[in-house]
Amino acid sequence: VPLDLSIRIHRGFRADDWMLHGHESVSAADYRALTTGWFVSPAGRLVASVSQETALLPPVAGPAEPQRAAPVLAACTTP
Repeated sequence: VPLDLSIRIHRGFRADDWMLHGHESVSAADYRALTTGWFVSPAGRLVASVSQETALLPPVAGPAEPQRAAPVLAACTTP
């Protein structure tokens, strides 16, 4: 579940141009995670950076195997 997302635009860029995107997981502990990322122009200039904090939900106890619906068989008849 995302808690916080920020995007910082550092300088103008062309939206129709290629961008290099890098990201890393900075921390993950106590059911929370923080990631950061960056966008670099073809000229090698940092144009934007992003960060996101996320709440990691503990697994929900449930059946070992997920239940699947029975396949639907359709009959085709010609009048």
